[in-house]
Amino acid sequence: EATKRWAGDVRVLAFNPGFIPSSGLFREPRKDNWFAATAFTFVATYIARFAVPIDVGGARLAALAASSKNDFGAGEYLSAEVGSSAYTKAEGFDKAAVSAEAQDDAKCAKLWELSAQAVGCVSR
Repeated sequence: EATKRWAGDVRVLAFNPGFIPSSGLFREPRKDNWFAATAFTFVATYIARFAVPIDVGGARLAALAASSKNDFGAGEYLSAEVGSSAYTKAEGFDKAAVSAEAQDDAKCAKLWELSAQAVGCVSR
């Protein structure tokens, strides 16, 4: 929606950093049961390999921040296979499909309007 409304002014990219249980987003389970959360993080990252280390998420963000419009087009959503450490196109971090809801123009416009209203901004 931002790409439509800000066409040419701002290049908007969205990305999936990967499941990173070692990040602050996993802090509540760690507070409730430190041992279980730490064990889960280890198993998910190094044995089952469906999670990624925090530096992979950071590398993905850095790759997007340093990218040009030739690397990734405006409005793209980027992701990699579950558990992959890829953070470049060559490694498999590339354009990915978004949910059906994110493809619904009416829902996107409504979310934009409601969000703008919630934070007191004038929609453009």
